[in-house]
Order: sequence, then C-alpha cells, then structure tokens
Amino acid sequence: MMSKTHKKGPHAPSPRGEVLRVQQRGVAKFLGEWEARVMEIVWHQGRATVQEVHQRLRDQGLTLAYTTVLTEMQNLEKKGLLRSHRQGRRNVYEPVMSREAFLEERISRTVQSLLQDFPDQVLAHLFPEGEVDTEVKSLLEKLRTTYQKKDPQTMNGWGRVVAEGQGTP
Repeated sequence: MMSKTHKKGPHAPSPRGEVLRVQQRGVAKFLGEWEARVMEIVWHQGRATVQEVHQRLRDQGLTLAYTTVLTEMQNLEKKGLLRSHRQGRRNVYEPVMSREAFLEERISRTVQSLLQDFPDQVLAHLFPEGEVDTEVKSLLEKLRTTYQKKDPQTMNGWGRVVAEGQGTP
C-alpha cells in the first residue's frame, strides 16, 4: 500500500504550486500520486461523487479513508482541475478539462520553461548527433525568435545552432 506523505526537497511545490516528478509515471508526473489516481477515475467516468471515487480506489485494492478522498477532490477543485455542483445531498465532481488537454497544457508549460532556462541543453537532447535538416532549422528559427522576444539573454547561441545546423551551440 502506498503511503500519503508530503516530502520537502526536490518535490517541494514551486511558487505556482507545480512540480515535475520525473520518477513518477503518467499523470503522476504533474500531480501528487493520489491526485493522479483520483483524476484518472474522474476522467474515465466523466463525473463522480466522492463515494464513487472512494469505491473505485477500494476496487483497485487501495485502502484510503473516505475523508482523504474528499480532501484530495477538494484540493483538485481548488487547483482548478475539478468543479463540483450539488446534486441532492452530494457533490458531483467533473473535470474542468480533458486528460488530453491537461497533458497538453502541462507538457507545453514544462517544455517552454526548459527552453527558456536551458535552451542549449534542451537542443543537445533533441538533436544529440548534431544533425539538423532544413525543416528543423526553420522550426528552430521560429522557436528562437519567439523566445528571443521573451528573454534575449537566455537565447544566446541559438542563432549559431540554426545557422550551422548543430544540436548544441
């Protein structure tokens, strides 16, 4: 059984409350382990009550208190990933965006952040052999232009990458 602990250190939340957990798999790279499990259930069902999510987790062999599931779902609502509405005596939770839209948004922000802070290293990993064809050169030039406007200091060396077709400046 997994323990629900919050650690400090490399997984401490960033100022925006975001963290990339590179050792985790799937959506858990962007959310806490339990938040990811809850979101997967809600995405799969389209909408769910706390009781339904609690039961699905139990069906998966996970023993978790009902109040813990409630807290996780309330936290996901505060983060803007779920919204709820009253239906009788229960809250029904729905995802604010699809799983695909969530991944697209998180991956895009992660890649943009890496490109802004570490453009040379990102390019070295994208093009390890240093060969860049004409189509990729055009794309790199567009990326460089976009990020040059945002942060000129970060983009030093990109022009050489594009001009010389190298993977690293």
